[in-house]
Amino acid sequence: MLLAVLCGTRASTCNPLTAVHLPDCAHAYLRQGADQVELLPPNGSSSYPPMNVGRAYLIHYTNNRGRMEFQRMQLPQLGVPVSVVRSFDAEKIDEGVMCCVVPATPRAIPGHPWKLTQYFYDAHGDRSSNVSNVAGTLHRRGLSATLKLFVALYDMTVVRNLEAALVFEDDVRVRWEYSHFVNRALRELKADFTVLYACSFSENGWDLLPLPKEADRYHLYEKGAMIREVGLMAACGEVVSAQGARHILNSFPIVMRIDHMLSDSYLESGRQPRQFYIKRYPFVAAMWKVEKTETVGHAVGPDGG
Repeated sequence: MLLAVLCGTRASTCNPLTAVHLPDCAHAYLRQGADQVELLPPNGSSSYPPMNVGRAYLIHYTNNRGRMEFQRMQLPQLGVPVSVVRSFDAEKIDEGVMCCVVPATPRAIPGHPWKLTQYFYDAHGDRSSNVSNVAGTLHRRGLSATLKLFVALYDMTVVRNLEAALVFEDDVRVRWEYSHFVNRALRELKADFTVLYACSFSENGWDLLPLPKEADRYHLYEKGAMIREVGLMAACGEVVSAQGARHILNSFPIVMRIDHMLSDSYLESGRQPRQFYIKRYPFVAAMWKVEKTETVGHAVGPDGG
């Protein structure tokens, strides 16, 4: 299969150390996805300082209309342009996309303590190697979010040549009282990082990772490879540097769900140095609260809601 070697558009020469190597079909699909993003302009009157990144990307399943209504009010307050990745919803992923972006045959991940198998299989899933089975709704749902991540990282590196970008899933709520921690961490890291994880699975921001008693204070930790056994972090909100984005893109094809592709130390994409996480988390996965609220606007705003 031919590989297209792609560099950022602002680069005067194609440096092989910073290039993105992708099959031609992947280049075409990711470019298509990048061409279809929706732009949310920043809100110039936000009461919070803008995030110190070039852009934010929202990984959005277009049938989640309530979530999108919430994000249209919330994310412009970050003070940076937000690109909404709308392409490649699960039901729109066809066999051509599947054949391009995932391996032809599932393979066990050597030594993985959770006994995961690449290609959207796990210990509880369908282990058939039949491609038509693999293209079922459950597997395509997992592929969809990861493919949208690849579209965001492609747009960030190949199309826009950004140094860093925020990436969100569409179930995220910004905890404005901690949002400035992102800028503080970026200042301290001085661009010497690959991924900065800033989101918790838990609506209140708590998890089992080390946290001192001073829970409301700022803490920046380097992520160990064996955190949560496999290095796994929540994919709901993170800053990805250009170096980190290229590493993930160059780990193509897509072999696992989005959180594993970003951080699982047993995968090439997640096995990169200089990964960090922030405490307290500026972002939390909390859309269940919004979706149970009669008026979406009630749950939106820098003051919490």
